[in-house]
Amino acid sequence: MNEPANPTSLSPLDAPTNIGTLLMRFLIVGCCNGLLCILDKPSEIHLWNPSTGISKKLPEISNVGSVGDFGFGWVESSGEYKVFVSVLDNYQLKWAGKLYSSKTKSWKTIQHCKDLCTYRCEEGVFVGGKLYWTNYKGYKQVITFLDLKSEVFGRTELPIDQEYRAKKLLGVLGGCLCALHFNHYCCGTVVKVWVMKQSWEKVVTLSHLLELLQPAPLVEGPNGEILVNCVSTLLVFDRQDNVFRCPKVCCDYRSTHVYVESLVSPEDL
Repeated sequence: MNEPANPTSLSPLDAPTNIGTLLMRFLIVGCCNGLLCILDKPSEIHLWNPSTGISKKLPEISNVGSVGDFGFGWVESSGEYKVFVSVLDNYQLKWAGKLYSSKTKSWKTIQHCKDLCTYRCEEGVFVGGKLYWTNYKGYKQVITFLDLKSEVFGRTELPIDQEYRAKKLLGVLGGCLCALHFNHYCCGTVVKVWVMKQSWEKVVTLSHLLELLQPAPLVEGPNGEILVNCVSTLLVFDRQDNVFRCPKVCCDYRSTHVYVESLVSPEDL
């Protein structure tokens, strides 16, 4: 593993008092167009633009007992932002899908997808107007997605049957949905990275990488380098030399997201 010649400098983001408190116990629902969607309590969700410091609390969801899978994204054709949360209704004692729209500024109930997990809180991967999660159909792992425009669920297959029960297999690479596939050998673990274009295509194999790689690759650099998250360490994989570099970045974090600055205001949503 090589180190870069120049250390990487990071600047912390200043959060408003209410958001700063949330960041101590939050779950990130998603990140889209410079906005972070943050889940605090099961019924309390905030939108925050770290670049401008503006935040907004969404209307609370009523009768929420607990939360399952969730996600945040937008519909490009209409400019409409949507938040999805799978919730357990306290009164009816059954799971329901709740969807917030920036257009109506309110929540509505949509048909719940039985494929979604109710024993975890996992962020959906947003790409191409859809939210994606990995789930199990029987003993087989599949991809469940929600089309934010039509508000209809669907299902697609992983590139290869996945025996390794990694918590986070999906990500975005080069603007496309990507998936990890783990192969275990006596000398270590090899991770293959696939991207969905017209069909699944294998783009790179990360040799001898520990099983601790989660989530899927974060960013693809201009020369084909891939930034990955291995436990609480950021690594850069160089495809040409087939080696990992360790950027001189020291940080303590619960999750990683690709963030692009914008002037989109949560108050306008």
